[in-house]
Amino acid sequence: MAIKNLLSILTQTTKLPEADIKAAIENTEEVELTVPKLVVRTEADEASLQESIKLEKKASWDGAVETTEKRLVQAELDAIGLPTALEQKGKTLANLRDIYKSHFVKEAGIAPDKRVKELESDLEKMRGNYSTLEGQFNEFKTKAAQEAEVRQLDSMIAASLPEKTEFVIPMTDLMLIVKNRQRFKMDNGIAVGLDQAGEVIKNTTDLKPKAVTEIVHELVKPYIKPVTGGSGKADEKGGGATGSYEAFVKEMEARNITEGSVEFNAEAKRRLEAKTLIM
Repeated sequence: MAIKNLLSILTQTTKLPEADIKAAIENTEEVELTVPKLVVRTEADEASLQESIKLEKKASWDGAVETTEKRLVQAELDAIGLPTALEQKGKTLANLRDIYKSHFVKEAGIAPDKRVKELESDLEKMRGNYSTLEGQFNEFKTKAAQEAEVRQLDSMIAASLPEKTEFVIPMTDLMLIVKNRQRFKMDNGIAVGLDQAGEVIKNTTDLKPKAVTEIVHELVKPYIKPVTGGSGKADEKGGGATGSYEAFVKEMEARNITEGSVEFNAEAKRRLEAKTLIM
């Protein structure tokens, strides 16, 4: 009995191109497919995991804010000689204000209202410093998250490159070309490609996000080094026909531009886009 949606299930679970799976199924000979390491979860499990991550991040942030507030309040208590005054009530800015009033009104004895106003002014300054510190912490947290996403995207793009394939340009330059020609972002822990409008690129069949592997494979096709041997045509050097890669290499060598350099790759990309260079 045939399974109606078998191809769709295999595509989703293995993250391999649908065309590769279909070809393997229809092939009468034994075929081996290389499947990336995957963690398969149900929608409920994924939702539970994401909720746990959010709660963990919130707890971490709340704890950092609470710790910072306690440190600031303790510093003020130490400064006025009352290091243990809030051990029972809690080290908060609101409780510190009450301590200021009760302690310094009693200590001043004369013109207490003026002293309270001075202390309240100092407390407002401390609140301002606390807000500044909180803003700096938020900025640092945002920057750290952005840098982590870039590293994660780079790792996923590199993992999506064709295996056992030789390219005509260095891997670092190939990665730059892929990221310059295609925008990516992380969506719930999964890398997705974006179109020019910033929308997620989707398959036309099931309208699900197109696999990054498929997108990357399409982008790097022009930079895959041709397989030599066989008829011998790929091994022929000569001068190369106008517009051929061999002719382009010789032209660059005449201009003292090394094959695989940044300048070489940039010119190759420009000519490929203009369709004046045939790979």
